[in-house]
Amino acid sequence: MKPIYSFLLTLVVLVTLVQLEVPNIYLYLAIFIIFILAIFANLYPLYLSNNVLTVEKSILNKKRNALFHFYYVYANQIDDEIEEATERVLKKYQMPHMYALINVIYALYNKDIIAANKYVDHIKLLNYQNYYKGLISVEDNHVDLANELANEIKIEWMKYALLAAIERKHGNEEEAIKYAKLSYSSARGLNKYMIYKYGIKEGLLHADNAA
Repeated sequence: MKPIYSFLLTLVVLVTLVQLEVPNIYLYLAIFIIFILAIFANLYPLYLSNNVLTVEKSILNKKRNALFHFYYVYANQIDDEIEEATERVLKKYQMPHMYALINVIYALYNKDIIAANKYVDHIKLLNYQNYYKGLISVEDNHVDLANELANEIKIEWMKYALLAAIERKHGNEEEAIKYAKLSYSSARGLNKYMIYKYGIKEGLLHADNAA
């Protein structure tokens, strides 16, 4: 729900309740409920939706936001916009964890293992750190280490995505596809969208998986 629609709905409800002489406590409760519903309507497609077409529509509506622009250009591998999108999001998010995470993603996109290793230990959340360490290990041909890291990951879509990368490195295409599908089915929102776009590009998923 767009902010203007939320405002108009709140205004209509407020005027109606005032005319009905509803007690103030119910006025405040109605405004609070509308506010919560508006937030949920905005966040659901991005973080909880199981439909990548819905997620993409939501991202496109928010492309002016540096973070969503970053997601979009990486998901669609728009090389001409990668550097600009990364610089924008790095300027906006200065927290050490986010700064490290963004730099690791950028380094892996460019297959720069040295740069990725420089930042990966600064990723605060252990599942994310192990996931990206695993991807770095696959890229650096340390597949056994990547397998060990996959076993440490508790988030299903991350574990399966890493296992898909490991199997592809081994040349086991059927296993890679199996794990890519498991990763996709386990994810929601932006993560599902990223997996879908990468899977299509790499031939691990098909367009009919979108809905």
